[in-house]
Amino acid sequence: VEWARGGMITYRKRFGGLFLLLQGSGSSALRAVVPAAISAALALWMNEVQYISKPRNYMEHPYPYQIFAFLLGFGLVFRTNMAYARYQQAIQHASFMTSKWGDAALQTHNFIVATATTPSSDLLKAEVLRLFSLMHALAHLKFRGDYHLDHLSFDADSESIKGHTFPSTWEGKTIRVVGSDEAPGPLTSVACPNRSSDVKRYFARNTLPVLGGHALSSAEKQVLEEAEDKVFVVMRWLVECLVQHGHAKGFGVEPPIVSRIYQVLSDGMVGYNQARKLTEIPFPFPYAQLVLMFLVVYALSLPFVVVAWVETRAAIACFSFFPVWAYFSVNEVNRQLEEPFLHAPNDLPCPAFQRDFNKRLSSLSFRRPDGGDASFFSCNPRSGMFFSSLHARNGAGAISPSEGQNGKTTQGHVGGGLFATTTVGGAADVDGSSVGMEMMGRV
Repeated sequence: VEWARGGMITYRKRFGGLFLLLQGSGSSALRAVVPAAISAALALWMNEVQYISKPRNYMEHPYPYQIFAFLLGFGLVFRTNMAYARYQQAIQHASFMTSKWGDAALQTHNFIVATATTPSSDLLKAEVLRLFSLMHALAHLKFRGDYHLDHLSFDADSESIKGHTFPSTWEGKTIRVVGSDEAPGPLTSVACPNRSSDVKRYFARNTLPVLGGHALSSAEKQVLEEAEDKVFVVMRWLVECLVQHGHAKGFGVEPPIVSRIYQVLSDGMVGYNQARKLTEIPFPFPYAQLVLMFLVVYALSLPFVVVAWVETRAAIACFSFFPVWAYFSVNEVNRQLEEPFLHAPNDLPCPAFQRDFNKRLSSLSFRRPDGGDASFFSCNPRSGMFFSSLHARNGAGAISPSEGQNGKTTQGHVGGGLFATTTVGGAADVDGSSVGMEMMGRV
């Protein structure tokens, strides 16, 4: 078992997953040992001092107590279902947000490229990608309840961007106190895995990288620090850049197609707000409190039942320890799933999501191997041959080759319809392949 780079715990499933029994980091079972041990110790003490001389006199049958145990079990099952639903919704909405904003970045980049390739357009593309990366990083800061802009990273060579945020000696060996500078002991790790000071250190060590290579300007930082919804502010900056470019130079595509950028941006904002509500709206307090009260009563009352029906010390210790341990372990899993972005190391890895999104944005700088200036037919000669044979089968006659000059147009029939082929930057061959760019369509 080991840490994923900046992400969740990964583990092997060989030998029926038996190696999982040796894993302490991220385990909820170890955190349930303390209440279970208290229950077992109480039962042994009651047995030793013979607190009840004739146990069976006060409990002839354990059925009344079983009703309470069943009620507690059903309460934990319902809480587990709701906690896992919150966890799955967080994954779904965060992924939806990332997907939509990635699509918007792709469309914006290509629409700017279609306008012109000038130094000003290159600067605009860089600024747009920086704003997309910043908006995505601020969204994940919000998800994990982090309000410090200093936890953004702008250094492309920092360890946080490379993904290695914890000493390698900790990986998969013990439960850790989040963000501590020293390897934790098992007691401190189990007793206080998510103290506020530890969470703050965890946020400081796991910064979210932002593309651009330079930090926020003083004006940007001041505005974002004063804003209640930082993501909304950055989205406003992004839309403003697009609107200004549209008014100044326009886009190289039709306005209805450009409107898709704003639609996809809005869809991504829907995903952001859906994931955000899971961090701002906690699991219902009455339900969480009631389950915890049932667990405490169960841990303190179970020794009475065990001592009443079990005589040997070993059996008393086991039957008092394991039921309490099992119930508290399940409840600990629920506590972590209810807050998907908070409880490390089982939280959803916001830094890893941000690095993946940055890689997606960086991939927009890669052009097609042919430079993007050749037609579909020159990249795929077989497709050109297919259309050429299609002309022959329809009796429209062969396509007359152009004279090798830009702007020449030839016409023919495909399936009874008239089509036009315009050759740009090269000559068209009879077999349908071309050296330049061909634009085909019905006329």
